[in-house]
Amino acid sequence: MGEKVRKALFQGWSRLVQEERGAQTLEYLALALLIVAILGVSASFAQGGSGVGDALADWFKAAIEKLKP
Repeated sequence: MGEKVRKALFQGWSRLVQEERGAQTLEYLALALLIVAILGVSASFAQGGSGVGDALADWFKAAIEKLKP
């Protein structure tokens, strides 16, 4: 009986940790999107709108790669 309880607790803890990581990833993704939006507005004013989309796309791809486990 003790082994079953330990196994159930471990599985529950593992599931909780995975859900927490998922929640943190979504929070970081939301923060990255906010930063991209702010930088996009700033860059479009600074550069007159030329090449901004490509630069932001590259930056966003790099940010997503850093978030991957």
